Amino acid sequence: GSVTELNPVDDLVLEIADVMQPDVIVLDITPARGPQIFEALRTSAATEKIPIVALTNANMPVENLKSAGANTAKLHFVDRAQATPRHIIAMIRECIASKPEMRQDNGESESNKST
Repeated sequence: GSVTELNPVDDLVLEIADVMQPDVIVLDITPARGPQIFEALRTSAATEKIPIVALTNANMPVENLKSAGANTAKLHFVDRAQATPRHIIAMIRECIASKPEMRQDNGESESNKST
């Protein structure tokens, strides 16, 4: 299974991601605080390798965000007006499948193993 943590408070994103070490972060990048949160996630040693699915407005420039994350984890930028739940879930699955520590020789991820 999977665990989902919803965080409506911008100031806690980095702290929660640092503690939980998620397989992927879905981040709604709003013009007000989104770029600052994104930058904090990309520059923190604890979170810089975590893939991000970033939902943006079509009119919000993401070029600076793309270059800020170019040498770190995999980034997916999605226009939130065109994103469907199925599309976002597919991106999340792709991010998880592409993480080296999530791939096993038998194709089973650590998070799916039963104890």
